[in-house]
Amino acid sequence: MIVGGVDEEFRGEGFGVVGDLMACGEVVRKVQGVCWVWGCGGSRRQGLMDGKGGCYDDGIILVGGEE
Repeated sequence: MIVGGVDEEFRGEGFGVVGDLMACGEVVRKVQGVCWVWGCGGSRRQGLMDGKGGCYDDGIILVGGEE
């Protein structure tokens, strides 16, 4: 089985069931994204609220918006 997903949210805590699936896998390959601001590797996404970095206490799922 091949699964793609986000295993951690911006606070570094588990996100959904992806971490559970990774624990069951015999071979797990994690890849990093590239920060579009600094050009270096990144292991987490940035939580943005109204274009600004999210705080630790902000929610991880925000429903709605104008997009």
